[in-house]
Amino acid sequence: TRSPRDWSSDVCSSDLVWLVISRGIVSRINYLIDLILSGENVGFQVDKTSGDEIGKLSKALSTLMTDQRQLNFSNEILEDIARTDELGDILEKIVLWYESENKGSFCSVLLLDEEGKHLVNGVAPSLPSFYNESIDGLAIGPNEGSCGAAAYRNELTIVKDVRIPLLWVDFRKLAEKAGLRACWSQPIVSSKGKVLGTFAVYYNVPKGPTEEELNFIKFMAYKAGLAIETNYQEKALKESEERFRNFMVHSADAIFVHDAEGKLIDVNQKACSDLGYSREELLNMYVSDIEINCAPEQLKDMWRDWSYNATEIVQGCHRRKDGTNFPVEVHLSQTTMQNKVYFLASVRDVSERKKAQEKLQVYADDLKRSNQELENFAAIASHDLREPLRKVTIFGDRLSEAEPHLSAKSKNYLNRMQKASLRMASFIDDLLKYSKVSTSKDLEAPMDLSKVLDLVISDLESQIALTKGEIKFSNMPVINMNSHQARQLFQNLISNALKFHKKEIPPIVNIISLYKKDEEVWEIKI
Repeated sequence: TRSPRDWSSDVCSSDLVWLVISRGIVSRINYLIDLILSGENVGFQVDKTSGDEIGKLSKALSTLMTDQRQLNFSNEILEDIARTDELGDILEKIVLWYESENKGSFCSVLLLDEEGKHLVNGVAPSLPSFYNESIDGLAIGPNEGSCGAAAYRNELTIVKDVRIPLLWVDFRKLAEKAGLRACWSQPIVSSKGKVLGTFAVYYNVPKGPTEEELNFIKFMAYKAGLAIETNYQEKALKESEERFRNFMVHSADAIFVHDAEGKLIDVNQKACSDLGYSREELLNMYVSDIEINCAPEQLKDMWRDWSYNATEIVQGCHRRKDGTNFPVEVHLSQTTMQNKVYFLASVRDVSERKKAQEKLQVYADDLKRSNQELENFAAIASHDLREPLRKVTIFGDRLSEAEPHLSAKSKNYLNRMQKASLRMASFIDDLLKYSKVSTSKDLEAPMDLSKVLDLVISDLESQIALTKGEIKFSNMPVINMNSHQARQLFQNLISNALKFHKKEIPPIVNIISLYKKDEEVWEIKI
């Protein structure tokens, strides 16, 4: 008794026909099915003298055996990819298997670089090393050989004889040196249609592909694309995990990762030091074990209603292992990993901030109390100041009525005295308003600075006369200002200008206004 694998070593086309005819169709078909399932590479030649039915059977069985071998190979590649074997090893296995199935072929896999502009060597174990080195870094383009054109156009490029087409004009000498005459190149694409590289088949004689060979090339390119895309995804995932791990390690805040049930999945060292737990202890705990402001059901309701990609700031309070509590600010966001929802919490201890806020509130309360006392004092003082001013005004009026025959000079003095009293009363009112510590907007109003300057010049009339000074201004703007502050500001500036001047030279004070369009502000120069 011989096994199917034993038979496969010496079976040939004539033997096959003879076996089918002489020993019975049924038993021989069963044998051939076993032979197919074994994956042995046995070719069949149709014997024209053996009858049309036998020829059809031979051809069908040959196709079945080829399909079975491809299926077995496909499963091997998928297992290699699942084990995350080295990409180079997987691609080399693909290339060598194609070469074993198609005698006289030489294959290569080129990879497109990150910029998507150049092809770099992947694997090409049967091609001369000098050839591989020469095309490493090949720019893709319509006339850059079969592979460069295939990657550029994202379509199968078949060149039956490299000595003829224009796209090989720059590589003919290289191909001749390597003994290559035909080159077919199939783009390797991702699941989203992005070009990842090329799968190329070379021959040392002019040759075009059959329909079966074209399907075979596409099949191999698909497998190569699956291996490359999976490798890239694994690499991207590892890089992402490494970045996240570095973020976890070097973050100044405590980092927690938990699922939708609140089970802690990952924490960093800062989280451990803040709470006083070891990493192993925390990974056996839930958020509700450390957060005391919210009950477990409240937390789950909040997470359930969370919007994906939303980041919110939540105030909380954490309990340490020793039982002490501390306030925290939590930056919470949602993410998805392996089709499962997780939450990422960046937690900062805000104890010092809370203390500073409480201290600031104490200062604010003290200031409010002090301002109230100042307001009360100003109200009393203003009342005491108004009383003598009222008397000055009243007696001035009575003097004017009782002495109608006063000289013009005396009347002028009396009039100026009463105006000064009125201005003093207005100043006391402004001072009282200012002492109430209202917001500056409450005290601001459109103010014509020309009128403000007229009042200031009137107040400084005696000083101006004494110094023989001159005040000049024109085209002053109307701006929002506190009237008392505006008068006080100009009075101080002009008074200082009159006071500090060169002796024996009368002072001239020029007040100029300039509007700056770029900054949208008025500039006043004195």
